[in-house]
Amino acid sequence: MLPFYLEDVRGLSAGQAGGLLVIFPIVMMIIGPIGGVLADRYQPAKIATLGLSLVALSQLGYWLMTSTSSLLVYGVVTVVMAVGTGLFQSPNSDVVMSVVSRDQLGSAGSINALARNIGMVSGTALSTSLLFGVMSVLAHHKVTTYLPAEPQLFITGMHVAFTFSFGLILIAIVMSLRQGNLATQPFDN
Repeated sequence: MLPFYLEDVRGLSAGQAGGLLVIFPIVMMIIGPIGGVLADRYQPAKIATLGLSLVALSQLGYWLMTSTSSLLVYGVVTVVMAVGTGLFQSPNSDVVMSVVSRDQLGSAGSINALARNIGMVSGTALSTSLLFGVMSVLAHHKVTTYLPAEPQLFITGMHVAFTFSFGLILIAIVMSLRQGNLATQPFDN
């Protein structure tokens, strides 16, 4: 949704939007290894849960984005989301791998990567479906693209999609907390 927001709602060029979108991977590249170090020093499940909590906070932060809000709001919220994601990924993998017997590590790593990819793909599909579904309900006709004459439809749809994402992340936080409890008791085969 963020490329649509930056280009369609804010009227940025593809290059300008790309420059802002690159904030996320750059911050993740910096924070990811830090998340790994923290997971080695502290309980990985706690670091993963902290990361998820920051991602949840960022989803609420996207509510601050309107058609006229400062792009600084986008930047700050995106940095929070990237820090949270960076703190989550490595410790989460550590927790997953710690509950698997040594002879199953390859399979567990593959399944973990598959789950992450399915999550990214289905998250994109679900969020855009929610976005355009809400826009369609509000417009009283099927909407499949940005409507320049009615930017508020997009903003409302985007807010609903981020709210839904926030709810899913809360579920993930509960699961992460539970996973952390399980991780202290590895399975024996």
